[in-house]
Amino acid sequence: MNISLHHVFVFLTAVFLGALFVLWLYDDWRDRRHEWHASEDRLAECPRCRLAFLFASHETVVRCPRCNMLCQSKRRGEAGTRRTA
Repeated sequence: MNISLHHVFVFLTAVFLGALFVLWLYDDWRDRRHEWHASEDRLAECPRCRLAFLFASHETVVRCPRCNMLCQSKRRGEAGTRRTA
């Protein structure tokens, strides 16, 4: 059974493109699974530099991306109960 060099290149190109397609599907699925939704539930404000930024929903204490200070996260229903350290 003879396999020409042309068929080998076509096969390798198809495998490479197929792998890229699978990686793209995985990345798209992962982005949708860990998608960020902007809402007041995920908003923190730094008391030092006044930067408002989003944080992950499972975090209660976060660091400011600008000045690296620890910040309390604001949760709905805790508007008037800010704790200071």
